[in-house]
Amino acid sequence: MAAGGLAAVLTLLVVVTGSQGSDDDGQGSGGVPGEAEKLALAQAQEDSSGGDGAAVGGSASEQEGGAGTTSGQDESPAVVVRAGPSEFFPQDSECLTFDVNGQPLISGEETSETIALVDALGSLAQANPDVAAGVSYCSDRTGAVVFVAGEAPEFRAEVQAIAAEHSSLNVFTQDVAAGFAAAEAAAQKLHESEFGNSITLLAVDIVTGGIDAWVDPAALAEGSVTAEVLHAYLLATESVDLPVAVQPMGPYTTAVDRKHDTAPYWMGAEIVTTYQSTTGYCSTGLTIVTGTSRRLLTAGHCLGSTFTNNGNTVGTISTTAYNPTNSLSNSDIYGDWKLLQGQTYGSRVYSGPVTGTGSGTSLAITAADWDGLERGRGVCTSGRSTGQVCRFFVTHTSACGWDDNSVYNCHLMVMRHDSSGGNGADTAGFSGGDSGGPCYHANSSGVTAVGIVTGSAGTVYLCTKLSGVRAWSASATVG
Repeated sequence: MAAGGLAAVLTLLVVVTGSQGSDDDGQGSGGVPGEAEKLALAQAQEDSSGGDGAAVGGSASEQEGGAGTTSGQDESPAVVVRAGPSEFFPQDSECLTFDVNGQPLISGEETSETIALVDALGSLAQANPDVAAGVSYCSDRTGAVVFVAGEAPEFRAEVQAIAAEHSSLNVFTQDVAAGFAAAEAAAQKLHESEFGNSITLLAVDIVTGGIDAWVDPAALAEGSVTAEVLHAYLLATESVDLPVAVQPMGPYTTAVDRKHDTAPYWMGAEIVTTYQSTTGYCSTGLTIVTGTSRRLLTAGHCLGSTFTNNGNTVGTISTTAYNPTNSLSNSDIYGDWKLLQGQTYGSRVYSGPVTGTGSGTSLAITAADWDGLERGRGVCTSGRSTGQVCRFFVTHTSACGWDDNSVYNCHLMVMRHDSSGGNGADTAGFSGGDSGGPCYHANSSGVTAVGIVTGSAGTVYLCTKLSGVRAWSASATVG
């Protein structure tokens, strides 16, 4: 709890005073294009199409016959019900405005200056999870807000110092009920409780320092799992008094050219496998380097042991954190991913459409973010079904939830998609077959990888962050 009467106080720290290549460069053999030839072919496509292949800052595993995602705006958003200390409930401020469900409305374009600001504040918040719940852009992206529990004078002073370094932008602090660590621990208690199997997805709500819970619609309708019930449980069993927000959602659907790739394999390309006599389609994700090994990251729920592209083997399973039997899975510890081995893998992502003009365009993967992104950050994805899709926006930096295989997965990043780049939430994001493809955002030299495509439920989209890979191997890098 915030101490000393700090609840719901928004503090402005600085007021605006002014105007607002790949590692694999070998040649292919036997007429098969290597990295250099692939780049030349892609450039020829790009030149003929006039496109620039740039990422706009803005589960999808598919079994044969699987349905895709329907495009369009969601006209009936779920109603969020809250319980707990109301002084921390979302309310409009100088920095943030909210929709009817208490979700921040964030629009406008990111700039190098605003990205530098939220990255600096985000790193500070991640280093101080006992007092910091997280960081969000302001609604107009002219600044950012840090959500702080308690007085925390030393932490607030560090925020002030960062604000002074970015004096052309607004920086605020907002008092919340708890820091990220305490809220995340409370969410874990809910998962382990008698209500856990009815809670589809759990995430820390950085705006309140509480918990957002997506609950099985039947349990919510019958009243067995509501915001009031979950809040009362935490208060009675853990003596934790945090805001709890609940909305209905069933298990998210895992999402099992690009279709004619060659080694070194690029990211966002098709991979095909067979599991229990069923053909499944997923996407190549990222090259992960541990020691001297370069392996291919894709979604763990893409079940199977051998994966091909256009009939050629892309890789065989090396290790996985995911098992379709939940009791045997480690995806609650490390996330929903697997590593493939046996081929060479490049450091580029397909950035064009699935087929046709520009389908061979690509961008270099030049950096990685291992901890996820701040609320409001723009994200792109790339996969075999939808190609590159941008205008995803982060709503929750860290979450855990049940997929449609009844497996509980952590290290999830929650996003919404809005084709207009505004404050809506539509269903025009990634779809079946895109699972395992990379999640990323643009940087000055290419793109920064942040994770891989995992799944979706309605207007809720999920990527698995790289933090789980780093938890498995502290030396892991993106190659």
